Order: sequence, then C-alpha cells, then structure tokens
Amino acid sequence: DNMADAATAAWHHDALTTVRRTVDLFGFEGTCLSFNGGKDSTVLLHLVREAFPDNFQRLRCLFFKQPHEFLEVERFVHDMTERFSLNLTVLEDSFKHGLTEFLSQNTVKAIFMGTRAGDPGSRGLSTFSLSDNGWPDFFRVHPILNWSYTEVWLYLKEREYCHLYNQGYTSLGKTTDTAPNDMLRRQDGEYRPAHELDNIRLERQGRSSNGAPVDALSVSLVSQSHEPQQQTLAPGEPLHSLCSVLVEPAFSLQSVELVCAKTVGITESVQAKLRTCDVVLVSANNANGHIPRATLEAALHAVTPFASRLLAGTEADAPFPSDHPDLEHIVRVVCDKPSGHTAFVFNRQVVVLPGLGSGSQAIKLANRLLVAAGLKPGGTVVL
Repeated sequence: DNMADAATAAWHHDALTTVRRTVDLFGFEGTCLSFNGGKDSTVLLHLVREAFPDNFQRLRCLFFKQPHEFLEVERFVHDMTERFSLNLTVLEDSFKHGLTEFLSQNTVKAIFMGTRAGDPGSRGLSTFSLSDNGWPDFFRVHPILNWSYTEVWLYLKEREYCHLYNQGYTSLGKTTDTAPNDMLRRQDGEYRPAHELDNIRLERQGRSSNGAPVDALSVSLVSQSHEPQQQTLAPGEPLHSLCSVLVEPAFSLQSVELVCAKTVGITESVQAKLRTCDVVLVSANNANGHIPRATLEAALHAVTPFASRLLAGTEADAPFPSDHPDLEHIVRVVCDKPSGHTAFVFNRQVVVLPGLGSGSQAIKLANRLLVAAGLKPGGTVVL
C-alpha cells in the first residue's frame, strides 16, 4: 500500500529496513515473530509480509497464550494463521519457561517484538537489544520502537487487525484486567474505534495493574536557560493548577522536575525524561516570547528518529515549518489569546512553551496553552 505522505514513508521505510536487515543477519531459520494478536504485533506481521511477500511463511511465529485470553484474540490469531499459512507455535507455559524451551529446540537467535517506547519494560531498549540477565540468550528486535500510537493506526487501520479495537479497546491484555477505553465512549454508551482516540497519552486507559487502575502521571519541566538552575518540586506544589491541566480526572500527579538545559542539550534532556515521564514541558526563555527554530528542531529530534528527513529541504533560517504536510501528524501549534504566545506540541509527549520561567504567571500561561493543546478534554482550569 502507498503511504499517506513522506513522513509516514520515512518511519515505514526504517521499520522495513530493520525487518530485512534482521533476516539478512540471522536468516529465516534464526528469526521469529512474537505474535499475540495485539495491534503492535499485528503491525509486525504485516511488515514481515510486506518485506518478504513471497516467502514470509518461512519465518516462525510464536503465540504465548496467556490465562484469561480474549476469545476474540485467539480467533484472530487462528484466522491470520489460516489465511496466511503462518508457521505458528503456540506456547501455554510461562513466558520465560516457554521461551527457554523453544529456543533450546531450534536455531532462533532473534525475535521480532512489538514493543514501543513508553510501553511497560521499554526503558533503555534500542532497536536491537540483547536479552536481560537470567534469560536465554537472543536478540530482541523492535522495528516499531519509535512509532507513536497515531503512527500504528495510520499503518494498521486499512489492514487486518483484531476487531476488539473497533469496540473501544485501545490496549489489550487479559479479560481480567482490560476494558474499553472510556475516552472513546459515545453518549449512547457505545464505543468509537481505537484509531479515533484523540489523547494518545491515554492509550492504556482501559488497562489495570494488579487489579487497580494506573493512577499516576509523571511530568518533567525542562527549562532552556543560560542561568544554571535546578529545582525539584513536591507533588501538587506549587504547580497544582498545572497538574489539573496535564492529567485526566482518573490520574494524579506523581512528580514534577525542573532542570536546566541549553539548546544544544534539549534533545538529550527530553529523551532522558521521556524514559520515565509521560509528558515533558520545554521552556524557551526568550524575552520576546519567540521560540527559536533550533529549540523546536531539538524537540522534534527527541520524539522521532526521522527528524532530519522530515526537515530536509526546508530553509534553515526560515520559521519552523510546522504547517508542512510531513509534520502535520507530529506537531500541533496552539495559541494563547490573552498573551499572544504560541506553544508547539510534539506527539502529545513534548510541549515547547515560550518564557515559562518558574513564577506563577508562567504556570498560568502553561495552563492556558496546555488546555488549548487539548491535553485536558473540557472542564475548567483554576488559575
């Protein structure tokens, strides 16, 4: 299928390159796909089929059937196996024990996994990562590690996927810990499909941990300043009003940290914060409220590995090309009418604000801009 635009083609091409490179390195006999029927592993299945249209069946697939599996997921895996003649192995043991047995009985050295940055257990991963200590030796390969929720559905929504995603589910686990996402509930009680989720930060809203909903959101503030400063703020103070904007009613603030970062270090600082935080605020402290293009480019580099390609062909001394078609699915520009200031929102993960500073006026400005960015659906903000 033709991709919608050059930006989509960029991350799509890189994922295909990872798939092909892995098979070149390890061969079909040394590579397999972990396929659990979820959206991310289904993307991988289609990428493998796309990379090797004539012989993808040579690649082994693993389905770890867990207790309390959705019947719809099992049916989908079975249907895909029948439709595409997949070489599927079903394991019903614990993941670690089953994997150990499987690897001891064949020559597989690399496993494609649908992990994406921000998923549980994704911290510190790269596209190619060795297995952790205490596990059998193999390469974990993550072709879509840097894809966002939006990019997953841009690729997947015109292809086959489990129909639970059309019933309000945005992340699938077990029947005992997964429910439709309330953010997709219509007034009539029915649910919109997963690809219509506006706030991609709430992808796992329907999932619970140990039977209890996840109720903490971690936020970092990265301040671009020429004056060294570092301040750690306790939860709820003095950014209480900011907390009410950043989080949905079901969430509470876990931590806020303000650190100093000059333009040359913003990409690294933001990427480091994104390993532990859901949202990072970047403040460019310019007297005229103008955000330098270099700061915006640094933020773009922090959320996508394809920033250089996306910016290729644009004039370096021109304003940041936020209205470029290749950037429209990554960057959103919002304006605060009272002050005339503008903020840039990247993948709903990084918000670049002008002149945030550390005072109460900065918090009020952040409140208004974040509401305008849609990070809080409706409601009022106490300033």
